[in-house]
Amino acid sequence: MERRAAQPRTHDARRAERTAAGARAVLRVLAACLPFVAATFILHLGSLHAPFYGDDLAFLDQVRGRSLPAALLSPDPLGNYFRPVSRQLHFWLLGHASGESPLVFHLASWGLWAVVVALLLDLLRRLAGARAAVVGAAFLALHYAADVPLLWASDSQDLLAVAGVLAALRLHLAGRRGWAALALALALLSKETVALAPAIAVVLDRRADEPWRAPLRRAWPLGLTVVAWLALWLAVAAGLPAGREPMVFEPAVPLAALAHLAQVALGIEWGAHGPGRPWQPAALVAALALALGAVWQAWGSGRSASAPGAPHAPARAPLLARDRAVRAGLAWAALGALPVSGAVHYWSAYVYLFALAGVALALGAWLSSRSRALALGVLAALAFGSALGRGLDEYAQEFQSWTPLSHINRYSLARGMGHNTHYLEMLLAARPRVPERSTLFFAGIPKAVPFQQGNGPLVRWAYRDSTLRSYYLTQFSLEKARRGPVLFFALVNDALTELPQTPDGLRRIALALLLDDAPTSARDLLELELERADDDLESHYWRALLEWRDGRRETAIAELRRAGIVPDAGPTPEIGAARASLAQRDSAQAIQILARGANLHGLDPAVHALLADLLLAQPEALDPGAIEALAARVLAPEDAAGWRRWGKRQFTGGRYDQARLSLERYLELGGSAARADAEVRALMAYLERILPGGDLARAGLRGDVHADR
Repeated sequence: MERRAAQPRTHDARRAERTAAGARAVLRVLAACLPFVAATFILHLGSLHAPFYGDDLAFLDQVRGRSLPAALLSPDPLGNYFRPVSRQLHFWLLGHASGESPLVFHLASWGLWAVVVALLLDLLRRLAGARAAVVGAAFLALHYAADVPLLWASDSQDLLAVAGVLAALRLHLAGRRGWAALALALALLSKETVALAPAIAVVLDRRADEPWRAPLRRAWPLGLTVVAWLALWLAVAAGLPAGREPMVFEPAVPLAALAHLAQVALGIEWGAHGPGRPWQPAALVAALALALGAVWQAWGSGRSASAPGAPHAPARAPLLARDRAVRAGLAWAALGALPVSGAVHYWSAYVYLFALAGVALALGAWLSSRSRALALGVLAALAFGSALGRGLDEYAQEFQSWTPLSHINRYSLARGMGHNTHYLEMLLAARPRVPERSTLFFAGIPKAVPFQQGNGPLVRWAYRDSTLRSYYLTQFSLEKARRGPVLFFALVNDALTELPQTPDGLRRIALALLLDDAPTSARDLLELELERADDDLESHYWRALLEWRDGRRETAIAELRRAGIVPDAGPTPEIGAARASLAQRDSAQAIQILARGANLHGLDPAVHALLADLLLAQPEALDPGAIEALAARVLAPEDAAGWRRWGKRQFTGGRYDQARLSLERYLELGGSAARADAEVRALMAYLERILPGGDLARAGLRGDVHADR
């Protein structure tokens, strides 16, 4: 009886011993990764203070006020990917727990980063030994690919995916196939870039001289997980609307994805003025000292295979010999980069985080048997390359597979966050509170800055009111305006101000919409004004032009009459008298004569054209001049001069995209004479430079006053 009673205690003791040993091993790995996490933290001291930005607010908006099942079943707010773990689940858990605090989200990202570094350290130690592990961890900790995940709450997607797949690989190598499959499933439901993990597992798991079918058999749970995930992904994707950035499949894109991997690994990015400058040299030196100190210690211990952080632990032979580990790391890097191919035309360094873990293995294995001086020198050089990438004050604006610059990087986020914070401060100062069910419309906000997205998640978060909506001014419609109070804001000379809703104020807003080539929104705004003041003659005149433009002739004529304008097509005899006044240099009298003629012959494009030319020559008359230019263009849409005049007015109003389209129409209609137009050629050349991709547009991104807010 006594012996039987002792057996359970022995079993419990052994279990406790195994548990304690496992806990000690985990603590050793965590202790070993501390220098590398600390090195990253030194490089990113300000990330904890970063605000929510862009997609963050859309994800918070999606889960706010919903139960977890309802959030998971709700459609993706961006409509581009199926990532329920890193989007709905992650934002629901942290948003509800923290009251939507940006700090808590950033702390969670730092926790995930520590997990990534610890898992990489442990996995590389198991595969190639302790020296390879510390070199690989130092490489990743100092790399600028971590900039975006640690600064932007939304890119917890990459951190969750990489942490999950590293755990899956480590569990698979330990023979825990079921747990490995579960970890991979969570990683795949966080981001698709880890889809080739089963192939990587096969490469890492193959023993020396073992046939490939053996590791393939062992990896079947991982393969089945990917198949199941892909079936689910395709089923869900079939019901999603088209994403903002459609995927591209061309023969050359895998090559571009691999080329950018090499570029990112070395930190070789460059913009219009070449590579960046080293970002915060003092922080770089301090971070390097920590990371390279750990590498120095690994060489000093003389135990290339011992557990990191435990120099007296018994050495455990790595699974891969050095040369095989180098080849396996390169295969991992390539397989990790290939899923980026479909989105390579808007590539960024941070999307290569999983592939860089493969580079870390190859680099660590290669340097593990070299001298300590070489290991330290190579890591310092790579860290300097990352510092140059981190120090870029530019980002790619055009969607091209071979552009040498990331589309989203530290600078683009810092710039956008600075603008958003600045604009939000001005909005809250102008309107500390807004009525429920208000709809806000914004004009002048750069579309490269996601202050205004969708139907207003930032506004709802800022005012903590789920009934609010906001849009760009060009999205104005009567349907949106009639749901509650309407507010208009415009950014002019870096000041966000509320626009008055007087008759004159609303017409000025309508003119802005016309210059933005948003005639439907302008018509709806004029309708709103006429509902408030039906005797507004100017609004009737403007609406008549828009009705004529859209082919509703009878309605247009009725509106002209209501405006006190005779719907006569001319010719206008007043034009001759006006030209006589101009010959005597009396432009003021000519304008009066032409205005009278335009009222008597409202459908004659010639009188509107000459009146527009005279008014647009006077800075104080640009607005009425624009309306007359519109009238001339609407009444004679095939007249090249009308498009030239309208395009120039759009140009002076800062509507560069719209001006280019109007001037292109002028060149199309005007033939050889238009193509010989020196003034228009100069304008088009300037537009090429100022619009996205041009040198002036790139220069405008550099040294932005809000980039470091």
